[in-house]
Amino acid sequence: MFVIKTKINQKLNKKGFTLAETLVTLAIIGVIAAITLPALIANTQERQAIASYKKAMNTLNMAVQLNVAKDGFDFSSIINNTKPAADNIYAQGTDMADQSVWGILATKAMVDISATTSGKEIPGDCKGESSGDMQLYQIFFTDGTALCYRPWTADNLTYKNMGIRALIDINGLKGPNKQSACDDADCLSGKKIRDQFLVTLMDGSVFPGAVSKTANGYQTSLTSKEGYASLWAISH
Repeated sequence: MFVIKTKINQKLNKKGFTLAETLVTLAIIGVIAAITLPALIANTQERQAIASYKKAMNTLNMAVQLNVAKDGFDFSSIINNTKPAADNIYAQGTDMADQSVWGILATKAMVDISATTSGKEIPGDCKGESSGDMQLYQIFFTDGTALCYRPWTADNLTYKNMGIRALIDINGLKGPNKQSACDDADCLSGKKIRDQFLVTLMDGSVFPGAVSKTANGYQTSLTSKEGYASLWAISH
């Protein structure tokens, strides 16, 4: 009986954490959260960007394949690589005027007609601003993505060897509107994965990165960080 009472008294007299101990514990939790949360958020954003990029690639490639099956031409047949005027935005067919990137995608992918003809443009690399390049055309899609591409045609000698360089922007007008650009170490850390990815429109496919055509087939260039990032993202 005495032993039982002693154990009960010990439990009743047992003290909890002091205020100081509680504050120290909370401080430690706060430091750990401050260290780990940014990395967790960055990793989540990176995975979301890569998933959106892969989805956009699948959508575009399916549109090209559908166009080949239905209208009989792909990127190798492009001869008039412009967008139609707003008042003729729905005009489609297989005549020469429609053999463009727009002609391939307009009825085969979910193009956002309103956004595409609104006059609003994605700034930065999608306009060729950073490189002083030519004006790029921009097509917006209903899922919020966009495609920015050079207005090259099949009779352009550069196109014959390099295809049409383009950018997939996974969130359209929303920022940061920056190209993904990284080497292997930076790609693994997710530091340089952004919302734009370099792709090449060539023949019947949309290729990740910078691709050129050689006597031995298609060759992917890994010399630029932009091209490497796009190729890395599609394989992860």
